[in-house]
Amino acid sequence: AVVCDPASADTFGDLTKARDCPVLTLDAAGTGSLMDAAQETPPDFDTVARKADDIAVLLYSSGTTGVPKGAMLTHGNIVWNNINAMQAFGGSRDDVILTAAPLFHIGGLNVMTIGSFHTGSCVVLLRGFDPGLALANIERYSVTHMFGAPAMFLFMSQQPQFADTELSSINTIICGAAPVPESLIELYAARGVPFCQGYGLTETSPFSAFLTPEFGVSKLGSAGQPPLFSDTRIVDDENRELPPGERGEICLRGPNIMKGYWNRPDATAAAIDAEGWFHSGDVGYVDEDGFLFICDRLKDMVISGGENVYPAEVESVLYRHEHVAEVAVLGLPDEKWGEAVTAVVALHEGKSLDLESLRAFAESSLARYKLPLRLHIVDELPRNPAGKVLKFVLKEQLQDQS
Repeated sequence: AVVCDPASADTFGDLTKARDCPVLTLDAAGTGSLMDAAQETPPDFDTVARKADDIAVLLYSSGTTGVPKGAMLTHGNIVWNNINAMQAFGGSRDDVILTAAPLFHIGGLNVMTIGSFHTGSCVVLLRGFDPGLALANIERYSVTHMFGAPAMFLFMSQQPQFADTELSSINTIICGAAPVPESLIELYAARGVPFCQGYGLTETSPFSAFLTPEFGVSKLGSAGQPPLFSDTRIVDDENRELPPGERGEICLRGPNIMKGYWNRPDATAAAIDAEGWFHSGDVGYVDEDGFLFICDRLKDMVISGGENVYPAEVESVLYRHEHVAEVAVLGLPDEKWGEAVTAVVALHEGKSLDLESLRAFAESSLARYKLPLRLHIVDELPRNPAGKVLKFVLKEQLQDQS
């Protein structure tokens, strides 16, 4: 059966007719109920037993570096992810969860929304993300928890009403899907909002690390520690585990790891090794206390003059510039340096910026080889519907201009 609103019913037309599949429509205003819809078109199905290893949902990765792949998440993956989440930040029937991230994204679907089924808490579900509407709903419903990508919280903070919106009800804001600029964490902390980083991927259902509020200051910038029922290790190019402090690829293992990629056994074999470790493609390290720090995507790393530059580190500094609304850092081909550290910036309205002033602003916080060699001003950054910057699109656009 397909359950949807009337506006989506036609989308499923041919498929549902071919399979003699009932479509149960619920209007957006919430009038009527699922039971009412079911009585209008009584479903005639046999009860099918499901095992923990059976596929429950097929979710596609964000595709920020190319074509997305479908991750096969099992019923067991989802249950264990929810257990990990509840161990990390608790949960009760008194929680009010605001879901503004899209439900086709693992963050919107399974960081808190499905997890609420375990606690019986209230979910305020927005059809799409609007920063002003999100702020209004936080105040209206006394929201206690919200998940979002950094861009979502950035855009909320840029709304004129942000300073006056009542945020005291918030118990935890979880931010993931991309590296979080420290300036953004500090901005929400100034409003008394516990801004917690989580780390995970579609393939890990997604929880892989969580920074609880008590470590929000002492471990600022960390993604936190692995949840109770998951393991993390950092490996080198030879798949050898690295000691604390050394950077390498983040690998994850546990009952929350996907079954594999849909119809992509080659990609599955490349991602999950013989010991069951999922190779994330992210660069990071753990400190002496076992806290995970995310540096960047392996594919996003810039090699300039033989030195490794992690864009997230540079972006975190550039975000502090008062004229910068959005920024993405990437590497573009350069005859002298191999790759040139390039800042792509969207400015606040009425502001201007040049390369020399940007370099001067950042030079006290970054090594010289990490400073941008090029600056491109754009109206806005290209993002996918989950809020992640599409750097491969930027590279194509800027290389075409060169």
